[in-house]
Amino acid sequence: MGRHTIIGEIKPRSQFGKVTGPVVEEGSASISSTGTTIIEKYQVEEISVSEQGSRFFAMFAPGMPRFGEEHPAIGGIFVQEVRSETLVGDPTKAEVVVTWGLPTGGAGGGFDNDPGDDAVASVEIATTLQSVSTALDVNGVQIIIDKTVLDQDGDPIFDEQPGEVLYQMPMTVVRFRRRELFSPGDKSKLYVGTVNTNPVFGDDPAHTWLCTRIDGISDDGAQTFNVTYEFQRAPQRYDHEFLFETWDATALWIDPETNLAAPDINIQQQDGIKTNIRVYSETDFELLNLTI
Repeated sequence: MGRHTIIGEIKPRSQFGKVTGPVVEEGSASISSTGTTIIEKYQVEEISVSEQGSRFFAMFAPGMPRFGEEHPAIGGIFVQEVRSETLVGDPTKAEVVVTWGLPTGGAGGGFDNDPGDDAVASVEIATTLQSVSTALDVNGVQIIIDKTVLDQDGDPIFDEQPGEVLYQMPMTVVRFRRRELFSPGDKSKLYVGTVNTNPVFGDDPAHTWLCTRIDGISDDGAQTFNVTYEFQRAPQRYDHEFLFETWDATALWIDPETNLAAPDINIQQQDGIKTNIRVYSETDFELLNLTI
Protein backbone atom coordinates (compact mmCIF):
# COMPACT_ATOMS: atom_id res chain seq x y z
CA MET A 1 0.00 0.00 0.00
CA GLY A 2 1.56 3.29 -1.12
CA ARG A 3 1.57 6.49 0.81
CA HIS A 4 -0.79 8.07 -1.69
CA THR A 5 -3.52 5.48 -1.20
CA ILE A 6 -6.68 6.86 0.36
CA ILE A 7 -7.95 4.30 2.77
CA GLY A 8 -10.82 6.18 4.29
CA GLU A 9 -11.60 8.71 6.96
CA ILE A 10 -13.51 8.33 10.20
CA LYS A 11 -16.63 10.47 10.09
CA PRO A 12 -19.77 10.87 12.19
CA ARG A 13 -22.96 9.65 10.58
CA SER A 14 -24.30 13.20 10.18
CA GLN A 15 -21.10 14.84 8.90
CA PHE A 16 -19.00 14.58 5.75
CA GLY A 17 -15.48 15.80 5.16
CA LYS A 18 -12.13 15.03 6.76
CA VAL A 19 -12.08 14.32 10.48
CA THR A 20 -8.74 14.82 12.25
CA GLY A 21 -9.49 12.60 15.23
CA PRO A 22 -11.46 9.42 15.83
CA VAL A 23 -15.19 9.84 16.18
CA VAL A 24 -16.89 7.29 18.39
CA GLU A 25 -20.27 6.22 17.07
CA GLU A 26 -21.21 3.94 19.92
CA GLY A 27 -19.44 2.62 22.97
CA SER A 28 -19.69 0.62 26.16
CA ALA A 29 -17.59 0.00 29.25
CA SER A 30 -17.52 -2.86 31.73
CA ILE A 31 -15.61 -4.20 34.71
CA SER A 32 -15.49 -7.97 35.12
CA SER A 33 -13.30 -10.73 36.49
CA THR A 34 -10.82 -10.07 33.69
CA GLY A 35 -10.52 -6.36 34.46
CA THR A 36 -11.68 -3.22 32.66
CA THR A 37 -12.99 -3.38 29.08
CA ILE A 38 -14.08 -0.51 26.81
CA ILE A 39 -15.67 -1.13 23.40
CA GLU A 40 -15.87 1.70 20.87
CA LYS A 41 -17.46 1.62 17.43
CA TYR A 42 -16.33 3.75 14.50
CA GLN A 43 -17.77 4.37 11.05
CA VAL A 44 -15.35 4.60 8.13
CA GLU A 45 -16.47 6.06 4.82
CA GLU A 46 -15.02 6.66 1.35
CA ILE A 47 -12.93 3.50 1.32
CA SER A 48 -11.33 3.54 -2.12
CA VAL A 49 -10.44 -0.15 -2.45
CA SER A 50 -12.19 -3.22 -3.75
CA GLU A 51 -15.03 -4.82 -1.84
CA GLN A 52 -12.81 -7.78 -0.95
CA GLY A 53 -10.23 -5.56 0.78
CA SER A 54 -12.45 -2.91 2.31
CA ARG A 55 -12.87 -4.71 5.64
CA PHE A 56 -9.12 -4.94 6.09
CA PHE A 57 -8.20 -1.41 5.01
CA ALA A 58 -10.95 0.13 7.13
CA MET A 59 -9.02 -0.93 10.23
CA PHE A 60 -6.14 1.30 9.11
CA ALA A 61 -8.08 4.44 8.33
CA PRO A 62 -6.32 7.64 9.48
CA GLY A 63 -7.09 8.20 13.14
CA MET A 64 -8.18 4.62 13.81
CA PRO A 65 -6.67 3.23 17.03
CA ARG A 66 -3.98 0.65 16.31
CA PHE A 67 -3.54 -2.71 18.01
CA GLY A 68 -1.54 -2.28 21.24
CA GLU A 69 -2.14 1.49 21.40
CA GLU A 70 -2.88 2.96 24.82
CA HIS A 71 -6.25 4.63 25.36
CA PRO A 72 -5.90 8.43 24.99
CA ALA A 73 -8.00 9.22 28.06
CA ILE A 74 -7.72 6.14 30.29
CA GLY A 75 -4.17 5.12 31.07
CA GLY A 76 -3.19 1.49 31.46
CA ILE A 77 -5.62 -0.05 28.97
CA PHE A 78 -4.65 -0.88 25.41
CA VAL A 79 -6.26 -1.95 22.14
CA GLN A 80 -6.74 -5.70 22.40
CA GLU A 81 -8.80 -6.24 19.26
CA VAL A 82 -9.77 -4.34 16.09
CA ARG A 83 -12.65 -5.87 14.11
CA SER A 84 -14.13 -4.55 10.88
CA GLU A 85 -17.41 -5.28 9.06
CA THR A 86 -18.33 -3.85 5.66
CA LEU A 87 -21.78 -2.30 5.53
CA VAL A 88 -24.16 -4.39 3.44
CA GLY A 89 -24.54 -3.06 -0.09
CA ASP A 90 -21.84 -0.39 0.21
CA PRO A 91 -18.19 -1.54 0.20
CA THR A 92 -17.01 2.07 0.63
CA LYS A 93 -18.31 2.08 4.18
CA ALA A 94 -17.42 -0.08 7.16
CA GLU A 95 -18.01 -0.30 10.87
CA VAL A 96 -14.94 -0.91 13.01
CA VAL A 97 -15.21 -2.17 16.57
CA VAL A 98 -12.22 -1.46 18.82
CA THR A 99 -11.87 -3.28 22.15
CA TRP A 100 -9.66 -1.72 24.80
CA GLY A 101 -8.57 -3.77 27.77
CA LEU A 102 -5.76 -4.93 29.98
CA PRO A 103 -2.92 -6.93 28.43
CA THR A 104 -3.19 -10.49 29.63
CA GLY A 105 0.57 -11.07 29.66
CA GLY A 106 -0.02 -14.64 30.73
CA ALA A 107 -0.73 -13.42 34.25
CA GLY A 108 -4.20 -14.92 34.45
CA GLY A 109 -7.55 -13.24 34.99
CA GLY A 110 -8.93 -11.33 37.91
CA PHE A 111 -8.17 -7.91 39.22
CA ASP A 112 -4.59 -9.01 39.84
CA ASN A 113 -4.36 -8.56 36.09
CA ASP A 114 -4.60 -4.77 36.47
CA PRO A 115 -1.08 -3.35 36.09
CA GLY A 116 0.31 -1.25 38.90
CA ASP A 117 2.61 -1.26 41.92
CA ASP A 118 -0.40 -1.59 44.22
CA ALA A 119 -2.10 -4.42 42.30
CA VAL A 120 -2.70 -7.74 43.99
CA ALA A 121 0.19 -10.15 43.35
CA SER A 122 0.19 -13.91 43.03
CA VAL A 123 2.20 -15.57 45.80
CA GLU A 124 4.25 -18.76 45.96
CA ILE A 125 5.88 -20.05 49.16
CA ALA A 126 8.24 -23.02 49.25
CA THR A 127 10.68 -24.57 51.69
CA THR A 128 13.45 -26.72 50.27
CA LEU A 129 16.61 -28.32 51.63
CA GLN A 130 20.06 -26.98 50.87
CA SER A 131 23.31 -28.81 51.62
CA VAL A 132 25.59 -26.73 53.87
CA SER A 133 28.69 -27.31 55.97
CA THR A 134 28.69 -26.65 59.70
CA ALA A 135 31.12 -26.90 62.61
CA LEU A 136 28.28 -26.87 65.16
CA ASP A 137 25.77 -29.49 66.23
CA VAL A 138 22.01 -28.98 66.45
CA ASN A 139 22.40 -27.14 69.78
CA GLY A 140 25.08 -24.79 68.49
CA VAL A 141 27.92 -26.58 70.27
CA GLN A 142 31.19 -26.82 68.39
CA ILE A 143 31.95 -30.27 66.99
CA ILE A 144 35.13 -31.64 68.57
CA ILE A 145 36.86 -34.82 67.45
CA ASP A 146 38.95 -36.63 70.08
CA LYS A 147 41.94 -38.76 69.10
CA THR A 148 44.40 -40.85 71.07
CA VAL A 149 47.95 -40.48 69.72
CA LEU A 150 51.40 -41.52 70.89
CA ASP A 151 53.99 -39.03 72.06
CA GLN A 152 57.72 -39.28 71.32
CA ASP A 153 58.14 -41.79 74.13
CA GLY A 154 55.34 -43.96 72.81
CA ASP A 155 52.94 -43.03 75.56
CA PRO A 156 49.29 -42.41 74.65
CA ILE A 157 48.05 -38.85 74.84
CA PHE A 158 44.74 -37.30 73.96
CA ASP A 159 44.36 -34.71 71.24
CA GLU A 160 41.33 -32.94 69.78
CA GLN A 161 40.48 -30.91 66.71
CA PRO A 162 37.39 -29.16 65.33
CA GLY A 163 35.25 -31.03 62.86
CA GLU A 164 32.81 -30.10 60.12
CA VAL A 165 29.85 -32.01 58.72
CA LEU A 166 27.36 -31.58 55.89
CA TYR A 167 23.66 -31.38 56.59
CA GLN A 168 20.44 -30.35 54.83
CA MET A 169 19.27 -26.91 55.98
CA PRO A 170 15.64 -25.89 55.37
CA MET A 171 15.43 -22.71 53.29
CA THR A 172 12.12 -20.86 52.85
CA VAL A 173 11.52 -18.72 49.76
CA VAL A 174 8.53 -16.52 48.96
CA ARG A 175 7.92 -15.42 45.38
CA PHE A 176 5.51 -12.72 44.17
CA ARG A 177 4.39 -12.10 40.59
CA ARG A 178 2.56 -8.98 39.45
CA ARG A 179 2.04 -7.06 36.22
CA GLU A 180 3.20 -3.47 36.48
CA LEU A 181 3.27 -0.39 34.29
CA PHE A 182 6.99 0.36 34.62
CA SER A 183 10.28 -1.46 34.25
CA PRO A 184 11.55 -2.91 37.56
CA GLY A 185 15.14 -1.96 36.72
CA ASP A 186 15.45 0.73 39.38
CA LYS A 187 13.77 -1.46 42.00
CA SER A 188 16.14 -4.34 41.32
CA LYS A 189 19.17 -2.13 41.91
CA LEU A 190 17.69 -0.74 45.12
CA TYR A 191 16.31 -3.88 46.77
CA VAL A 192 18.18 -6.98 45.58
CA GLY A 193 20.83 -7.95 48.12
CA THR A 194 19.18 -6.06 50.99
CA VAL A 195 17.22 -7.17 54.08
CA ASN A 196 13.99 -5.79 55.50
CA THR A 197 14.34 -2.81 57.82
CA ASN A 198 10.81 -3.21 59.26
CA PRO A 199 8.66 -6.24 60.15
CA VAL A 200 7.15 -7.82 57.02
CA PHE A 201 5.36 -10.95 55.80
CA GLY A 202 3.49 -11.81 58.96
CA ASP A 203 5.44 -9.47 61.25
CA ASP A 204 8.76 -11.26 60.82
CA PRO A 205 11.34 -9.02 62.52
CA ALA A 206 13.90 -6.81 60.80
CA HIS A 207 16.71 -8.51 58.88
CA THR A 208 14.72 -11.77 58.58
CA TRP A 209 14.13 -11.62 54.80
CA LEU A 210 16.75 -11.14 52.09
CA CYS A 211 15.63 -9.90 48.65
CA THR A 212 17.31 -12.24 46.16
CA ARG A 213 15.59 -11.39 42.88
CA ILE A 214 13.56 -8.74 41.06
CA ASP A 215 13.11 -9.08 37.31
CA GLY A 216 10.53 -8.22 34.69
CA ILE A 217 9.46 -9.47 31.28
CA SER A 218 7.35 -7.41 28.87
CA ASP A 219 5.26 -9.07 26.16
CA ASP A 220 3.61 -5.88 24.90
CA GLY A 221 6.52 -3.70 23.80
CA ALA A 222 7.36 -2.34 27.29
CA GLN A 223 3.81 -1.10 27.85
CA THR A 224 3.66 -3.32 30.96
CA PHE A 225 5.98 -5.75 32.74
CA ASN A 226 5.37 -9.10 34.40
CA VAL A 227 7.52 -8.60 37.50
CA THR A 228 8.83 -11.33 39.80
CA TYR A 229 10.00 -10.62 43.35
CA GLU A 230 11.82 -13.27 45.38
CA PHE A 231 12.79 -13.24 49.05
CA GLN A 232 14.64 -15.81 51.17
CA ARG A 233 14.06 -16.19 54.89
CA ALA A 234 17.07 -16.48 57.18
CA PRO A 235 17.39 -20.08 58.39
CA GLN A 236 17.09 -20.76 62.09
CA ARG A 237 20.44 -21.68 63.54
CA TYR A 238 22.04 -22.27 66.91
CA ASP A 239 25.42 -20.81 67.72
CA HIS A 240 26.89 -21.83 71.06
CA GLU A 241 23.43 -22.72 72.37
CA PHE A 242 21.89 -19.40 71.31
CA LEU A 243 19.20 -19.26 68.62
CA PHE A 244 19.59 -16.82 65.73
CA GLU A 245 16.89 -16.13 63.12
CA THR A 246 18.14 -13.18 61.04
CA TRP A 247 20.68 -12.58 58.30
CA ASP A 248 22.98 -10.81 60.75
CA ALA A 249 26.24 -12.70 61.13
CA THR A 250 28.03 -14.09 64.18
CA ALA A 251 31.83 -14.30 64.66
CA LEU A 252 33.78 -16.27 67.27
CA TRP A 253 37.15 -15.75 68.87
CA ILE A 254 39.33 -18.71 67.90
CA ASP A 255 42.25 -19.82 70.07
CA PRO A 256 45.28 -19.75 67.73
CA GLU A 257 46.88 -22.69 69.55
CA THR A 258 43.94 -25.06 69.63
CA ASN A 259 42.05 -23.68 66.61
CA LEU A 260 38.92 -23.93 68.77
CA ALA A 261 36.44 -21.38 70.01
CA ALA A 262 36.92 -20.22 73.55
CA PRO A 263 35.09 -22.49 76.02
CA ASP A 264 34.00 -19.55 78.19
CA ILE A 265 32.11 -17.47 75.61
CA ASN A 266 29.76 -14.93 77.16
CA ILE A 267 27.19 -13.75 74.64
CA GLN A 268 25.61 -11.18 76.97
CA GLN A 269 28.94 -9.42 77.46
CA GLN A 270 30.04 -10.13 73.88
CA ASP A 271 33.16 -11.78 75.25
CA GLY A 272 34.67 -14.26 72.80
CA ILE A 273 31.76 -13.77 70.41
CA LYS A 274 30.33 -10.94 68.34
CA THR A 275 26.70 -11.13 67.28
CA ASN A 276 24.32 -9.04 65.16
CA ILE A 277 26.99 -8.18 62.60
CA ARG A 278 25.28 -6.37 59.75
CA VAL A 279 26.52 -7.72 56.45
CA TYR A 280 23.56 -6.59 54.30
CA SER A 281 22.14 -3.13 53.72
CA GLU A 282 18.50 -2.70 54.71
CA THR A 283 15.54 -1.26 52.80
CA ASP A 284 11.86 -0.83 53.52
CA PHE A 285 10.12 -3.78 51.86
CA GLU A 286 6.71 -2.36 52.80
CA LEU A 287 7.09 0.18 49.98
CA LEU A 288 6.80 -2.71 47.50
CA ASN A 289 3.18 -3.37 48.58
CA LEU A 290 3.68 -7.14 48.83
CA THR A 291 1.88 -9.10 51.53
CA ILE A 292 1.33 -12.70 52.51
